[in-house]
Amino acid sequence: MTMFISPMLLEKREEPFNDKTYLFEPKVDGHRLLFSFIDGKTTLYTRNKNMITHKYPELLTHPFTKSVILDGEVAALNQSDIIDFEEIMIRFSASRSEKIKRLQTEIPVIFVVFDVLYYDGKDVRRLKLEDRKALLDEILPPHPVFQKILSVEGDGKMLYQAIQSSPFREGMVAKKKGTRYESKRSKSWLKIVNYRYDEVFIQGFRKNEFGLLLSFDQEGHQTAGILELGMPREAKSYYFQKIKDIKIKEDERFVYTHPVHCRVKCRNLTHKGLLRSPSFVSF
Repeated sequence: MTMFISPMLLEKREEPFNDKTYLFEPKVDGHRLLFSFIDGKTTLYTRNKNMITHKYPELLTHPFTKSVILDGEVAALNQSDIIDFEEIMIRFSASRSEKIKRLQTEIPVIFVVFDVLYYDGKDVRRLKLEDRKALLDEILPPHPVFQKILSVEGDGKMLYQAIQSSPFREGMVAKKKGTRYESKRSKSWLKIVNYRYDEVFIQGFRKNEFGLLLSFDQEGHQTAGILELGMPREAKSYYFQKIKDIKIKEDERFVYTHPVHCRVKCRNLTHKGLLRSPSFVSF
């Protein structure tokens, strides 16, 4: 028997806050994973119910003897002990058993657990958040791979400041105390992303689908990536009106223009020094 429970999803909030009715946790820059151990069989699922048990063999050796379903994020640490999204994506994309076995050594993973949904034959989603946390403390002993998330009560601003110099630089999650686990998007769970902001220059645009070529310098020598997200219709209209008379050249994929300054935000820089999923902020 296997069992999948749809995960609880988060709403966005822009700024950190303090509130005694919330628990605050670091946001892990990995990917969502549902861990199911039912009738002696371990199964790993993505948030969309894709079975990925074979991708993370290290999670098959665990401390549980009773049935349990856990919610968390699987993540990878780089050589600087910083959680690295690109590294976990390398693990996630591996499909051949030989490569997966090699990557276990090269890119070890951790499973950061933040909730328990089912235990010893009982659905515990109706328990209050803090009661589920207490149950998780009881059933999950210290373990090198299965790690419990840190929770702070009330002081979200302090935690948000602390995470900026910690391995958990992705941001913060705020969870309303006294709430049940809902298998849907809920305002009881809020994410506050620790964005990086940059001043960049648009050097042109993609022809077939929307995408703006970005550079860190006005001359276009230091590529910053392609902006595809977060640009409202009014800003797009303003941009395309502005560049009517400043086009330089074009090829099969792009039209190149004189530089247009703008401000963007992103999660971090990629290994190649590009902005990761940049989003438009303003001109």
